[in-house]
Amino acid sequence: MALKSEAGLTLIEVVLAMAILSIGVLALGMMQVHFAEGTARSRQLVHATDIAVNKIEELANLDEGHDDLQAKTHESDSPLEGYALDYFLSWEVEDVAADSDHPAHKAIDIAVKWRTGSQDHEVNFHWRKGL
Repeated sequence: MALKSEAGLTLIEVVLAMAILSIGVLALGMMQVHFAEGTARSRQLVHATDIAVNKIEELANLDEGHDDLQAKTHESDSPLEGYALDYFLSWEVEDVAADSDHPAHKAIDIAVKWRTGSQDHEVNFHWRKGL
């Protein structure tokens, strides 16, 4: 009588395979969380940049004597509307006299600030408006 060989997996082999599979699935889940956080941060930066660029366009179309172009710090008292987070806009205007390298202009620093959790964020742009 011939002996039959038993084919199949032992319980230890099945448990080991499941443990390896579980580690792989866990790693994929952690990557997904990391990608979601990166996407959210990118969205915040895009919104902040959009706010700053819109302000630059607005200031570019104003006459020199407009109050928003007076040499001082301008700040929004309340958060900007239309965004999921509270974004605050400020800009500082400085009158710069003409020199040998540049004609007279206004130097404008624009900042957009926001907070996520306990972390503060800020995007800054420096721009010149010719007179």
